[in-house]
Amino acid sequence: MVLFLDFILGYNASADPAGELLDAISQAQRNVELRGSHLTVVASICGTENDAQDVELQTQLLRNQDVIVFRSNSQAAAFCGILLNRLGGSKDGK
Repeated sequence: MVLFLDFILGYNASADPAGELLDAISQAQRNVELRGSHLTVVASICGTENDAQDVELQTQLLRNQDVIVFRSNSQAAAFCGILLNRLGGSKDGK
């Protein structure tokens, strides 16, 4: 299973977008493990070093939760596609 998250930093964004989802990510990982499977969590973070949310801190929070983090949503989406193909999914999503 793959979960793809997209985080946007900057004005009018959450003060701690990654931090707000850490408990939910952890719970999702546990739920999937209890069913005998594995959840790969992939995230993209769109932001700069000048954003109030601290892009490096947000990245580290996610990585500490075993999330694979990309700085581009297109790279993260492409990675998810590769994962899904390897897990046996079809190209049309069925």
